[in-house]
Amino acid sequence: MQKLFTTILLAAVFFTSQLLFAETVRFKSEGDGVLYATLAQNSDSYIVLISKEFPGKLPQLIERREFQTHAGASHYFQDVSQNWQDAILQPQSQILALEEENETLWTVTNQWNKEWELRYADWVKADVTPDFFRDTLATDCADVIYATRWIFARNNGLPMVNRLGGSGLLFGHFSMRKEWKNKRTNSIWFKDQRFMAALNYLLALTYTGALARDSYPIRIDSNSLLPGSHFTYLSGETGHNYLITAVRNGKDGRLPISVSYSTTPKEYRTLAVGDFSDPKQPQDGGFMRFRWPEETSPGVWRLSASEAMPGYSLEQYQPEFVANDSFDEAVFNRVAPQRTVDFKRKVTSLLYTLVNRYSERVQLVEGALRACFPNRCAPESREYDDYSTPSRDKRIQELIDFTAKIVSERPETKWTYNLFVWNNKINLGGPQYQTYEPALAELIKIWNERRYSSDPNDSIEKRWGIR
Repeated sequence: MQKLFTTILLAAVFFTSQLLFAETVRFKSEGDGVLYATLAQNSDSYIVLISKEFPGKLPQLIERREFQTHAGASHYFQDVSQNWQDAILQPQSQILALEEENETLWTVTNQWNKEWELRYADWVKADVTPDFFRDTLATDCADVIYATRWIFARNNGLPMVNRLGGSGLLFGHFSMRKEWKNKRTNSIWFKDQRFMAALNYLLALTYTGALARDSYPIRIDSNSLLPGSHFTYLSGETGHNYLITAVRNGKDGRLPISVSYSTTPKEYRTLAVGDFSDPKQPQDGGFMRFRWPEETSPGVWRLSASEAMPGYSLEQYQPEFVANDSFDEAVFNRVAPQRTVDFKRKVTSLLYTLVNRYSERVQLVEGALRACFPNRCAPESREYDDYSTPSRDKRIQELIDFTAKIVSERPETKWTYNLFVWNNKINLGGPQYQTYEPALAELIKIWNERRYSSDPNDSIEKRWGIR
């Protein structure tokens, strides 16, 4: 058994090439184990993860809390880890998460290479439908990226390795917990109880920041940006993760890149689908792919260096990449250089995405009414963090602003825009509440006037700015 605690040094930073993903990690000894507290980004929220690691055992999850603001997460992190020591974690650690020696979750019969990446791209495009996880796996946005890759690897005898929160142990196909050994297996992934136990364990101990450091930035062209790639945007409280599900030539006027995604809180849900369209150039994250696991000696695994991976490139972060375009248009110019540019279709696509964002918010507001109104949820409570919406509301405003900018610059889109926002209504209440169905245009006006509330303790009228 490799020694567990040799990874502890002094403060918590992970490096992937020139990209920086900061995570704050603290630790303290407790009995025969070590407690870790991790503060990290998880898409449009922040996560505090408490885990305990014992020699010869897989880490034990003690607590996982999601917060809508960095301030809330930081306050909780400081409280639970007061007087703990800071830790620096080795970015290229080869310490494996092992418990049952010589046991594997599945048998490795193949190795990742360019051909298998193409097979993965074809599988994602054909099989990962919006309902792929609906009845089989509860997800948030980072979970979709991890789970899709793990399922394909398991089904095809490919190795998988990812780093866990805490000390950064490498968890993979070789990580067997004692209580998983006797669970039923099955040729169908979601009926394989052993696999599902391991997958849910992985998802509980990972997050967007961990996903980013297990991935590498890719060259933006049609050979590298394939289905199965992911877009990870680490941007304070408006980050997000998208699974790339299709890349087209765009000659029919459609936007070239389609995406699927989940959201927080983690639930069994149909994936949201849409077209990629984001004007902001990432400074880290961006379009990425998983780094390949490699076996350096029998039973010893690590992740390949980013620079050694096919299609590795930092071009998407360079100022000259966008020139005078928005980031998404610069991407489209590279992956679909002969596309038909149709800004009417782009505006329509953006507005459909806006409808999806509001629909997600409807579900959260309804959840808040059940959990917090009229008895109120304490600001530090789990329910408050699950149902408050500051980061979502900010992202909605960014989408409104981006769409409005295109309409102002492209007069030919104005009629398309007006027709859509006045003819599409959003039902703001479930069957147990009074039903409101404002036109999308009315909600856009409410957002522009900042009349909505992100507080889960407020009434449905106040949450939506209905007067």
